[in-house]
Amino acid sequence: MRAILCCALLAWSIALPGAAGAQASANVSTLDPAYRDLEKLIAYGLLNSVQMGQRPFSRVDFANFIKAARLRVKSLHPPHAFTILERLEHRFSREVSLLGTPDDPVRPSIRPLETLRFELVQAMSPDRPVRDQFFGVVSATINPLLGYREGRKPVDGTTAALETTHEIRLAKQLVLYAHPRLQLTEGREATPNLNRVSIQEAYATLLLGNFSLLVGRANQVWGQGRQAGLLISSNARGFDMVKVTNQEPRVLPWVFRLLGPTKGTLFFATTAADRDRHFLNSYMLGYKVTIQPFQWLEFGGSYLLESGGRGAPEATLGDRIVDHIFILSWPAREANLQFSNKIVGVEFRATLPGGVQVYGEGAWDDVTSTQVSRWFNQDSGWLLGFYAPRLERSGRVDLAFEYHFSGIRLYRHGQFLTGLAVDDRLFGNILGPEGRAGYVEMHFDVSRENTIGVHAAYEGRSLDEYETPERGVRVKVRALPQERRYRTVGSWTYRPMRQPIVFKAIAGYERVNTFDFAVGDDRDNWIGQIQLEWRF
Repeated sequence: MRAILCCALLAWSIALPGAAGAQASANVSTLDPAYRDLEKLIAYGLLNSVQMGQRPFSRVDFANFIKAARLRVKSLHPPHAFTILERLEHRFSREVSLLGTPDDPVRPSIRPLETLRFELVQAMSPDRPVRDQFFGVVSATINPLLGYREGRKPVDGTTAALETTHEIRLAKQLVLYAHPRLQLTEGREATPNLNRVSIQEAYATLLLGNFSLLVGRANQVWGQGRQAGLLISSNARGFDMVKVTNQEPRVLPWVFRLLGPTKGTLFFATTAADRDRHFLNSYMLGYKVTIQPFQWLEFGGSYLLESGGRGAPEATLGDRIVDHIFILSWPAREANLQFSNKIVGVEFRATLPGGVQVYGEGAWDDVTSTQVSRWFNQDSGWLLGFYAPRLERSGRVDLAFEYHFSGIRLYRHGQFLTGLAVDDRLFGNILGPEGRAGYVEMHFDVSRENTIGVHAAYEGRSLDEYETPERGVRVKVRALPQERRYRTVGSWTYRPMRQPIVFKAIAGYERVNTFDFAVGDDRDNWIGQIQLEWRF
Protein backbone atom coordinates (compact mmCIF):
# COMPACT_ATOMS: atom_id res chain seq x y z
CA MET A 1 0.00 0.00 0.00
CA ARG A 2 2.86 2.41 0.77
CA ALA A 3 4.34 1.96 -2.71
CA ILE A 4 0.93 2.50 -4.36
CA LEU A 5 0.34 5.63 -2.28
CA CYS A 6 3.79 6.97 -3.15
CA CYS A 7 3.13 6.57 -6.89
CA ALA A 8 -0.32 8.13 -6.61
CA LEU A 9 1.09 11.01 -4.58
CA LEU A 10 3.86 11.80 -7.05
CA ALA A 11 1.46 11.69 -10.01
CA TRP A 12 -0.96 13.99 -8.22
CA SER A 13 1.85 16.35 -7.24
CA ILE A 14 3.07 16.62 -10.82
CA ALA A 15 -0.43 17.31 -12.13
CA LEU A 16 -1.08 20.16 -9.72
CA PRO A 17 0.66 23.53 -9.84
CA GLY A 18 2.65 24.70 -6.87
CA ALA A 19 1.21 26.98 -4.24
CA ALA A 20 0.94 30.64 -5.16
CA GLY A 21 4.21 32.38 -4.43
CA ALA A 22 6.01 29.09 -3.73
CA GLN A 23 9.75 29.47 -3.63
CA ALA A 24 12.75 27.35 -2.82
CA SER A 25 14.68 27.89 0.40
CA ALA A 26 17.22 26.16 2.60
CA ASN A 27 16.13 23.78 5.34
CA VAL A 28 16.04 24.54 9.06
CA SER A 29 18.30 22.22 11.04
CA THR A 30 16.41 19.49 12.89
CA LEU A 31 18.27 20.63 16.05
CA ASP A 32 17.01 24.23 15.81
CA PRO A 33 14.92 25.44 18.81
CA ALA A 34 12.40 26.78 16.28
CA TYR A 35 10.84 23.29 16.19
CA ARG A 36 9.92 23.56 19.86
CA ASP A 37 8.29 26.92 19.13
CA LEU A 38 6.39 25.28 16.28
CA GLU A 39 5.02 22.59 18.60
CA LYS A 40 3.87 25.33 20.96
CA LEU A 41 1.88 26.99 18.17
CA ILE A 42 0.25 23.65 17.40
CA ALA A 43 -0.64 23.22 21.09
CA TYR A 44 -2.27 26.66 21.13
CA GLY A 45 -4.49 25.53 18.25
CA LEU A 46 -2.96 28.05 15.85
CA LEU A 47 -1.85 25.52 13.21
CA ASN A 48 -3.45 22.55 11.47
CA SER A 49 -2.07 19.78 9.24
CA VAL A 50 1.56 20.12 10.36
CA GLN A 51 3.08 16.68 9.93
CA MET A 52 6.01 16.28 12.31
CA GLY A 53 7.06 12.81 11.10
CA GLN A 54 9.06 14.18 8.15
CA ARG A 55 11.57 16.85 9.05
CA PRO A 56 13.28 19.21 8.35
CA PHE A 57 10.97 21.97 7.24
CA SER A 58 12.30 24.70 4.99
CA ARG A 59 12.52 28.34 5.98
CA VAL A 60 9.63 29.13 3.67
CA ASP A 61 7.63 26.41 5.42
CA PHE A 62 8.23 28.21 8.72
CA ALA A 63 7.21 31.51 7.13
CA ASN A 64 3.94 29.92 6.03
CA PHE A 65 3.39 28.51 9.52
CA ILE A 66 3.95 31.97 10.98
CA LYS A 67 1.55 33.56 8.51
CA ALA A 68 -1.18 31.00 9.26
CA ALA A 69 -0.73 31.31 13.03
CA ARG A 70 -0.79 35.12 12.90
CA LEU A 71 -4.21 35.00 11.20
CA ARG A 72 -5.61 32.77 13.96
CA VAL A 73 -4.10 34.27 17.09
CA LYS A 74 -6.49 36.30 19.23
CA SER A 75 -6.35 38.36 22.39
CA LEU A 76 -7.73 35.43 24.39
CA HIS A 77 -4.54 33.44 23.75
CA PRO A 78 -1.89 33.62 26.51
CA PRO A 79 0.78 36.30 26.06
CA HIS A 80 3.39 33.59 25.50
CA ALA A 81 1.75 32.71 22.16
CA PHE A 82 2.45 36.25 20.94
CA THR A 83 6.02 36.01 22.27
CA ILE A 84 6.65 32.84 20.26
CA LEU A 85 5.20 34.39 17.10
CA GLU A 86 7.33 37.49 17.54
CA ARG A 87 10.44 35.36 18.06
CA LEU A 88 9.78 33.29 14.94
CA GLU A 89 8.93 36.37 12.87
CA HIS A 90 12.28 37.83 13.79
CA ARG A 91 14.06 34.53 13.08
CA PHE A 92 12.49 34.16 9.60
CA SER A 93 11.88 37.81 8.77
CA ARG A 94 13.39 37.55 5.29
CA GLU A 95 11.13 34.65 4.26
CA VAL A 96 8.06 36.24 5.85
CA SER A 97 8.65 39.44 3.89
CA LEU A 98 8.99 37.50 0.63
CA LEU A 99 5.59 35.90 1.21
CA GLY A 100 4.02 39.33 1.15
CA THR A 101 4.81 39.80 -2.55
CA PRO A 102 4.19 36.39 -4.15
CA ASP A 103 3.84 37.75 -7.69
CA ASP A 104 7.04 39.78 -7.69
CA PRO A 105 10.08 38.12 -9.25
CA VAL A 106 12.82 37.06 -6.85
CA ARG A 107 16.13 38.36 -8.08
CA PRO A 108 19.29 36.26 -7.86
CA SER A 109 21.17 36.91 -4.65
CA ILE A 110 24.29 35.71 -2.87
CA ARG A 111 24.69 35.49 0.89
CA PRO A 112 28.44 34.81 1.16
CA LEU A 113 28.17 34.44 4.94
CA GLU A 114 24.73 33.69 6.32
CA THR A 115 25.61 32.32 9.76
CA LEU A 116 28.77 31.88 11.80
CA ARG A 117 28.81 29.42 14.68
CA PHE A 118 31.53 28.75 17.26
CA GLU A 119 31.42 25.69 19.51
CA LEU A 120 33.65 24.58 22.38
CA VAL A 121 33.12 21.15 23.96
CA GLN A 122 34.98 19.73 26.95
CA ALA A 123 34.04 16.11 27.59
CA MET A 124 35.13 13.02 29.45
CA SER A 125 33.04 10.46 27.56
CA PRO A 126 34.77 7.77 25.47
CA ASP A 127 33.13 6.02 22.52
CA ARG A 128 32.47 2.32 22.74
CA PRO A 129 31.74 0.04 19.78
CA VAL A 130 28.44 -1.73 19.24
CA ARG A 131 29.44 -5.33 19.88
CA ASP A 132 28.86 -8.03 17.28
CA GLN A 133 26.47 -10.96 17.62
CA PHE A 134 26.83 -14.23 15.72
CA PHE A 135 23.77 -13.28 13.66
CA GLY A 136 24.76 -9.73 12.73
CA VAL A 137 27.17 -6.79 12.84
CA VAL A 138 26.92 -3.01 12.79
CA SER A 139 29.98 -0.78 12.50
CA ALA A 140 29.10 2.04 14.88
CA THR A 141 30.00 3.50 18.25
CA ILE A 142 27.78 4.58 21.13
CA ASN A 143 28.35 7.76 23.11
CA PRO A 144 25.03 9.27 24.28
CA LEU A 145 26.55 12.42 25.81
CA LEU A 146 28.00 13.31 22.41
CA GLY A 147 25.21 11.94 20.22
CA TYR A 148 22.34 13.39 18.17
CA ARG A 149 24.52 16.08 16.56
CA GLU A 150 23.81 15.44 12.86
CA GLY A 151 27.07 13.54 12.47
CA ARG A 152 29.35 15.98 14.29
CA LYS A 153 32.09 14.16 16.20
CA PRO A 154 33.43 15.90 19.31
CA VAL A 155 36.12 13.79 20.96
CA ASP A 156 36.73 12.50 24.46
CA GLY A 157 38.70 15.60 25.43
CA THR A 158 38.55 19.13 24.03
CA THR A 159 36.87 20.06 20.75
CA ALA A 160 36.70 23.52 19.17
CA ALA A 161 34.73 23.97 15.99
CA LEU A 162 33.78 26.74 13.60
CA GLU A 163 30.84 26.41 11.20
CA THR A 164 29.52 28.71 8.51
CA THR A 165 26.56 28.59 6.15
CA HIS A 166 26.31 30.10 2.68
CA GLU A 167 23.40 30.52 0.28
CA ILE A 168 23.03 31.43 -3.37
CA ARG A 169 19.55 32.05 -4.79
CA LEU A 170 19.71 31.68 -8.55
CA ALA A 171 15.96 31.99 -9.11
CA LYS A 172 12.70 31.83 -7.25
CA GLN A 173 12.68 28.06 -7.67
CA LEU A 174 16.41 27.31 -7.23
CA VAL A 175 18.65 27.69 -4.16
CA LEU A 176 22.19 26.45 -3.46
CA TYR A 177 23.26 25.90 0.15
CA ALA A 178 26.56 24.94 1.82
CA HIS A 179 27.44 24.27 5.46
CA PRO A 180 31.14 23.45 6.14
CA ARG A 181 32.69 22.71 9.56
CA LEU A 182 36.28 23.13 10.80
CA GLN A 183 37.10 21.06 13.87
CA LEU A 184 40.24 21.03 16.06
CA THR A 185 40.60 18.57 18.93
CA GLU A 186 42.84 17.50 21.78
CA GLY A 187 41.95 13.96 22.86
CA ARG A 188 42.32 12.59 26.36
CA GLU A 189 44.85 9.81 27.00
CA ALA A 190 44.64 7.32 24.10
CA THR A 191 41.84 9.16 22.27
CA PRO A 192 43.08 10.11 18.79
CA ASN A 193 42.71 13.67 17.57
CA LEU A 194 40.08 14.33 14.92
CA ASN A 195 41.21 17.53 13.22
CA ARG A 196 39.38 17.99 9.96
CA VAL A 197 37.28 20.07 7.62
CA SER A 198 33.98 18.38 6.83
CA ILE A 199 30.80 19.16 4.96
CA GLN A 200 27.73 19.08 7.17
CA GLU A 201 25.41 19.88 4.27
CA ALA A 202 25.77 20.95 0.65
CA TYR A 203 22.80 20.77 -1.68
CA ALA A 204 20.68 22.37 -4.35
CA THR A 205 16.90 22.65 -4.02
CA LEU A 206 14.72 23.04 -7.09
CA LEU A 207 10.93 23.48 -7.08
CA LEU A 208 9.09 21.73 -9.91
CA GLY A 209 5.33 22.23 -9.76
CA ASN A 210 4.14 20.95 -6.41
CA PHE A 211 7.23 19.02 -5.44
CA SER A 212 10.79 19.77 -4.38
CA LEU A 213 13.91 18.15 -5.81
CA LEU A 214 17.00 18.13 -3.57
CA VAL A 215 20.43 17.02 -4.80
CA GLY A 216 23.39 16.79 -2.43
CA ARG A 217 24.09 16.08 1.24
CA ALA A 218 21.26 17.07 3.57
CA ASN A 219 20.04 16.11 7.03
CA GLN A 220 16.61 14.65 7.62
CA VAL A 221 14.61 12.96 10.39
CA TRP A 222 11.90 10.36 9.88
CA GLY A 223 9.96 9.67 13.05
CA GLN A 224 8.12 11.06 16.03
CA GLY A 225 10.68 10.95 18.85
CA ARG A 226 12.05 14.09 20.43
CA GLN A 227 15.46 13.28 18.94
CA ALA A 228 15.32 9.72 17.68
CA GLY A 229 13.64 8.35 14.63
CA LEU A 230 14.03 4.59 14.62
CA LEU A 231 14.95 4.61 10.91
CA ILE A 232 16.52 8.05 10.43
CA SER A 233 17.38 10.37 13.32
CA SER A 234 19.63 13.37 13.92
CA ASN A 235 22.43 11.09 15.15
CA ALA A 236 24.27 10.56 11.86
CA ARG A 237 25.10 12.98 9.06
CA GLY A 238 22.75 13.34 6.14
CA PHE A 239 22.79 11.10 3.07
CA ASP A 240 24.43 12.10 -0.22
CA MET A 241 21.25 11.78 -2.21
CA VAL A 242 18.67 12.79 -4.73
CA LYS A 243 15.39 13.38 -2.88
CA VAL A 244 11.91 14.19 -4.15
CA THR A 245 9.09 15.30 -1.86
CA ASN A 246 5.84 17.17 -2.37
CA GLN A 247 6.16 20.78 -1.27
CA GLU A 248 3.10 20.72 0.97
CA PRO A 249 0.68 17.95 2.05
CA ARG A 250 -2.02 17.36 -0.57
CA VAL A 251 -5.41 15.66 -0.49
CA LEU A 252 -5.27 12.89 -3.10
CA PRO A 253 -8.08 12.15 -5.57
CA TRP A 254 -10.69 9.37 -5.56
CA VAL A 255 -10.97 7.20 -2.44
CA PHE A 256 -7.51 8.34 -1.32
CA ARG A 257 -9.05 11.64 -0.20
CA LEU A 258 -10.13 9.76 2.93
CA LEU A 259 -6.47 9.67 3.93
CA GLY A 260 -6.49 13.44 4.35
CA PRO A 261 -3.46 15.65 3.65
CA THR A 262 -0.68 13.36 2.40
CA LYS A 263 3.05 13.89 2.10
CA GLY A 264 5.51 11.57 0.40
CA THR A 265 9.29 11.42 0.14
CA LEU A 266 11.48 9.26 -2.07
CA PHE A 267 15.29 9.34 -2.07
CA PHE A 268 18.20 7.50 -3.66
CA ALA A 269 21.59 7.88 -1.95
CA THR A 270 25.16 6.78 -2.50
CA THR A 271 27.60 5.69 0.23
CA ALA A 272 30.67 6.51 -1.91
CA ALA A 273 31.92 9.05 0.67
CA ASP A 274 32.06 6.35 3.37
CA ARG A 275 35.38 4.72 2.47
CA ASP A 276 35.23 2.32 5.46
CA ARG A 277 31.98 0.74 4.31
CA HIS A 278 31.96 -3.05 4.07
CA PHE A 279 30.59 -3.00 0.50
CA LEU A 280 32.08 0.11 -1.06
CA ASN A 281 29.75 2.20 -3.22
CA SER A 282 26.55 0.49 -2.06
CA TYR A 283 23.38 2.53 -2.44
CA MET A 284 20.49 3.46 -0.15
CA LEU A 285 16.86 3.72 -1.19
CA GLY A 286 14.18 5.12 1.08
CA TYR A 287 10.59 6.23 0.82
CA LYS A 288 7.97 7.40 3.26
CA VAL A 289 4.30 8.38 3.20
CA THR A 290 2.58 10.38 5.93
CA ILE A 291 -1.19 10.79 6.08
CA GLN A 292 -3.50 12.83 8.29
CA PRO A 293 -7.04 11.36 8.11
CA PHE A 294 -8.14 13.62 10.95
CA GLN A 295 -6.79 16.97 12.03
CA TRP A 296 -5.65 15.45 15.33
CA LEU A 297 -4.16 12.19 13.97
CA GLU A 298 -1.03 11.54 11.89
CA PHE A 299 0.11 8.16 10.52
CA GLY A 300 3.31 7.33 8.67
CA GLY A 301 5.00 4.38 7.00
CA SER A 302 8.60 4.18 5.77
CA TYR A 303 11.00 1.78 4.07
CA LEU A 304 14.80 1.95 4.01
CA LEU A 305 17.07 -0.36 2.01
CA GLU A 306 20.79 -0.81 1.34
CA SER A 307 21.94 -2.91 -1.60
CA GLY A 308 24.72 -3.31 -4.14
CA GLY A 309 28.34 -2.28 -3.85
CA ARG A 310 31.71 -3.86 -4.53
CA GLY A 311 31.59 -7.52 -3.52
CA ALA A 312 27.93 -7.44 -2.47
CA PRO A 313 25.57 -10.32 -3.29
CA GLU A 314 24.47 -10.25 -6.90
CA ALA A 315 20.88 -10.14 -8.09
CA THR A 316 18.93 -9.82 -11.31
CA LEU A 317 17.28 -6.55 -12.28
CA GLY A 318 13.85 -8.12 -11.79
CA ASP A 319 14.70 -9.28 -8.27
CA ARG A 320 16.02 -5.83 -7.39
CA ILE A 321 12.82 -4.17 -8.58
CA VAL A 322 10.73 -6.55 -6.45
CA ASP A 323 13.10 -6.02 -3.52
CA HIS A 324 12.63 -2.25 -3.67
CA ILE A 325 8.83 -2.45 -3.39
CA PHE A 326 7.89 -3.43 0.14
CA ILE A 327 4.50 -5.00 -0.63
CA LEU A 328 6.25 -7.37 -3.06
CA SER A 329 9.52 -8.03 -1.23
CA TRP A 330 8.09 -8.77 2.21
CA PRO A 331 6.24 -12.02 1.34
CA ALA A 332 8.91 -13.03 -1.21
CA ARG A 333 12.05 -12.53 0.86
CA GLU A 334 12.21 -16.06 2.26
CA ALA A 335 12.45 -17.39 -1.30
CA ASN A 336 15.25 -15.49 -3.01
CA LEU A 337 15.57 -11.85 -1.89
CA GLN A 338 18.53 -12.24 0.48
CA PHE A 339 20.84 -9.68 -1.12
CA SER A 340 19.96 -6.44 0.70
CA ASN A 341 19.55 -4.93 4.17
CA LYS A 342 16.05 -3.62 4.78
CA ILE A 343 14.16 -1.95 7.61
CA VAL A 344 10.51 -0.89 7.64
CA GLY A 345 8.78 1.46 10.07
CA VAL A 346 5.33 2.69 11.09
CA GLU A 347 4.40 5.59 13.35
CA PHE A 348 1.55 7.70 14.70
CA ARG A 349 0.96 10.95 16.56
CA ALA A 350 -2.34 11.89 18.20
CA THR A 351 -2.96 15.43 19.46
CA LEU A 352 -5.43 15.44 22.35
CA PRO A 353 -7.37 18.34 23.91
CA GLY A 354 -5.05 20.93 25.39
CA GLY A 355 -2.34 20.12 22.86
CA VAL A 356 -1.15 16.97 24.66
CA GLN A 357 0.46 14.57 22.19
CA VAL A 358 0.76 10.78 22.35
CA TYR A 359 3.02 9.20 19.75
CA GLY A 360 4.80 6.00 18.88
CA GLU A 361 6.99 4.22 16.35
CA GLY A 362 7.75 0.64 15.42
CA ALA A 363 10.61 -0.65 13.25
CA TRP A 364 11.30 -4.12 11.86
CA ASP A 365 14.76 -5.07 10.60
CA ASP A 366 14.73 -7.73 7.84
CA VAL A 367 11.69 -9.43 9.37
CA THR A 368 9.63 -11.65 7.07
CA SER A 369 5.98 -12.62 6.88
CA THR A 370 6.74 -16.10 8.29
CA GLN A 371 8.53 -14.92 11.45
CA VAL A 372 5.61 -13.56 13.45
CA SER A 373 7.14 -14.62 16.77
CA ARG A 374 10.00 -12.13 16.29
CA TRP A 375 7.91 -9.15 15.16
CA PHE A 376 7.63 -7.70 18.65
CA ASN A 377 10.99 -8.54 20.21
CA GLN A 378 14.17 -9.80 18.53
CA ASP A 379 13.81 -8.15 15.11
CA SER A 380 12.03 -4.97 16.14
CA GLY A 381 12.38 -1.63 17.85
CA TRP A 382 9.73 0.43 19.63
CA LEU A 383 9.30 3.97 20.84
CA LEU A 384 6.33 5.27 22.86
CA GLY A 385 6.10 8.89 23.95
CA PHE A 386 4.01 11.52 25.68
CA TYR A 387 4.49 15.26 25.20
CA ALA A 388 2.69 18.04 27.05
CA PRO A 389 3.69 21.32 25.34
CA ARG A 390 1.58 23.33 27.80
CA LEU A 391 2.23 21.89 31.24
CA GLU A 392 0.57 25.01 32.66
CA ARG A 393 -1.85 27.43 31.00
CA SER A 394 0.67 29.94 29.68
CA GLY A 395 2.63 27.29 27.79
CA ARG A 396 6.01 28.35 29.14
CA VAL A 397 6.73 24.87 30.55
CA ASP A 398 6.64 21.61 28.58
CA LEU A 399 7.32 18.00 29.54
CA ALA A 400 8.08 14.88 27.49
CA PHE A 401 8.50 11.23 28.43
CA GLU A 402 9.64 8.38 26.15
CA TYR A 403 10.20 4.64 26.46
CA HIS A 404 12.51 2.94 23.91
CA PHE A 405 13.08 -0.74 23.18
CA SER A 406 15.41 -2.32 20.62
CA GLY A 407 15.72 -5.99 19.69
CA ILE A 408 18.88 -8.01 19.29
CA ARG A 409 18.97 -7.72 15.47
CA LEU A 410 17.95 -4.08 15.06
CA TYR A 411 20.50 -2.23 12.84
CA ARG A 412 22.74 -5.33 12.52
CA HIS A 413 23.18 -7.46 9.41
CA GLY A 414 24.93 -10.70 8.51
CA GLN A 415 26.05 -9.61 5.01
CA PHE A 416 26.10 -5.80 4.97
CA LEU A 417 28.49 -5.66 7.91
CA THR A 418 28.49 -1.87 8.25
CA GLY A 419 24.84 -2.23 9.24
CA LEU A 420 22.49 0.74 9.39
CA ALA A 421 25.23 3.28 10.11
CA VAL A 422 27.39 5.81 8.30
CA ASP A 423 30.72 7.29 9.37
CA ASP A 424 30.58 5.34 12.65
CA ARG A 425 27.14 6.72 13.61
CA LEU A 426 23.82 4.84 13.67
CA PHE A 427 21.15 6.14 11.30
CA GLY A 428 18.47 5.65 13.93
CA ASN A 429 18.24 5.35 17.70
CA ILE A 430 21.50 5.86 19.57
CA LEU A 431 20.30 3.19 22.00
CA GLY A 432 21.46 0.70 19.36
CA PRO A 433 20.53 -2.99 19.42
CA GLU A 434 19.62 -4.94 22.58
CA GLY A 435 18.51 -2.03 24.72
CA ARG A 436 15.78 -0.48 26.85
CA ALA A 437 15.62 3.15 27.89
CA GLY A 438 13.46 5.81 29.51
CA TYR A 439 13.82 9.54 28.91
CA VAL A 440 12.32 12.61 30.58
CA GLU A 441 12.76 16.09 29.15
CA MET A 442 11.50 19.43 30.46
CA HIS A 443 11.90 23.00 29.18
CA PHE A 444 10.99 26.25 30.91
CA ASP A 445 10.84 29.63 29.16
CA VAL A 446 12.08 31.70 32.08
CA SER A 447 11.59 34.92 30.11
CA ARG A 448 11.04 36.08 26.55
CA GLU A 449 14.69 35.43 25.76
CA ASN A 450 15.87 32.68 28.13
CA THR A 451 15.03 28.96 28.16
CA ILE A 452 16.26 26.34 30.60
CA GLY A 453 16.11 22.65 29.75
CA VAL A 454 16.67 19.47 31.75
CA HIS A 455 17.07 15.99 30.22
CA ALA A 456 17.25 12.82 32.33
CA ALA A 457 17.84 9.31 30.97
CA TYR A 458 18.22 5.67 31.94
CA GLU A 459 19.64 3.25 29.36
CA GLY A 460 20.31 -0.46 29.72
CA ARG A 461 22.15 -2.38 26.98
CA SER A 462 22.69 -6.14 26.79
CA LEU A 463 25.06 -8.57 25.08
CA ASP A 464 23.50 -11.89 25.95
CA GLU A 465 24.42 -15.15 24.22
CA TYR A 466 22.01 -16.95 21.86
CA GLU A 467 21.86 -20.19 19.96
CA THR A 468 19.89 -21.14 16.85
CA PRO A 469 18.53 -24.67 17.31
CA GLU A 470 16.62 -24.39 14.04
CA ARG A 471 16.34 -21.95 11.17
CA GLY A 472 14.67 -18.69 12.15
CA VAL A 473 14.65 -19.50 15.89
CA ARG A 474 17.00 -17.88 18.43
CA VAL A 475 17.11 -18.96 22.05
CA LYS A 476 18.95 -17.13 24.82
CA VAL A 477 21.39 -19.49 26.52
CA ARG A 478 23.29 -17.09 28.76
CA ALA A 479 22.44 -13.71 30.28
CA LEU A 480 25.46 -11.47 30.76
CA PRO A 481 25.73 -8.30 32.91
CA GLN A 482 24.15 -5.24 31.35
CA GLU A 483 25.78 -1.90 30.68
CA ARG A 484 23.63 0.70 32.48
CA ARG A 485 23.77 4.46 32.06
CA TYR A 486 22.15 7.14 34.23
CA ARG A 487 22.37 10.64 32.77
CA THR A 488 21.30 14.21 33.51
CA VAL A 489 21.97 17.12 31.14
CA GLY A 490 21.00 20.75 31.68
CA SER A 491 20.97 23.53 29.10
CA TRP A 492 20.47 27.29 28.94
CA THR A 493 19.53 28.97 25.65
CA TYR A 494 19.59 32.73 25.20
CA ARG A 495 17.76 34.10 22.14
CA PRO A 496 17.47 37.90 22.27
CA MET A 497 14.38 39.08 20.42
CA ARG A 498 16.06 41.88 18.51
CA GLN A 499 19.60 40.60 18.13
CA PRO A 500 20.79 38.08 15.48
CA ILE A 501 22.57 35.80 17.95
CA VAL A 502 21.87 32.57 19.81
CA PHE A 503 23.92 31.48 22.82
CA LYS A 504 23.65 28.01 24.35
CA ALA A 505 25.42 26.40 27.30
CA ILE A 506 25.22 22.69 28.20
CA ALA A 507 26.43 20.77 31.26
CA GLY A 508 25.83 17.08 31.88
CA TYR A 509 26.83 14.10 34.01
CA GLU A 510 26.53 10.38 33.25
CA ARG A 511 27.14 7.38 35.50
CA VAL A 512 28.06 4.22 33.59
CA ASN A 513 28.03 0.81 35.28
CA THR A 514 29.72 -2.15 33.54
CA PHE A 515 31.10 -0.02 30.70
CA ASP A 516 31.34 -2.05 27.50
CA PHE A 517 30.00 -5.07 29.45
CA ALA A 518 33.20 -5.33 31.53
CA VAL A 519 32.27 -6.17 35.14
CA GLY A 520 33.88 -3.70 37.55
CA ASP A 521 34.49 -1.02 34.91
CA ASP A 522 32.27 1.75 36.25
CA ARG A 523 32.76 5.30 35.03
CA ASP A 524 31.74 8.90 35.59
CA ASN A 525 31.33 10.82 32.34
CA TRP A 526 30.60 14.51 31.95
CA ILE A 527 30.28 17.24 29.34
CA GLY A 528 30.49 21.02 29.26
CA GLN A 529 29.70 22.96 26.10
CA ILE A 530 29.16 26.50 24.93
CA GLN A 531 28.13 27.63 21.46
CA LEU A 532 27.48 31.02 19.94
CA GLU A 533 25.82 31.64 16.62
CA TRP A 534 25.64 34.90 14.66
CA ARG A 535 23.11 35.37 11.88
CA PHE A 536 23.97 37.98 9.27
